[in-house]
Amino acid sequence: TIVALGLLALATAASGQFLHDCTNALDGLYALGGCEPQFLTCSGGIARIMDCPADLIYNEPLLICDWRHNVVGCEGSGE
Repeated sequence: TIVALGLLALATAASGQFLHDCTNALDGLYALGGCEPQFLTCSGGIARIMDCPADLIYNEPLLICDWRHNVVGCEGSGE
């Protein structure tokens, strides 16, 4: 998994929601992990979790939601 520079914290809370600190992060899109249908946006120090459309996962090198077979390392994983 590529760790995005400037992303300070990534943890899972007991509620199952992600906690992110974009306070000092560069504005941009970040993967939440490998082969996930969600990604993180940091803008002005504010973190937001975004969902890819159905059946797509986040392709970090291309900064898009993409078909699983197009994402390196995710070709054989998932449903």
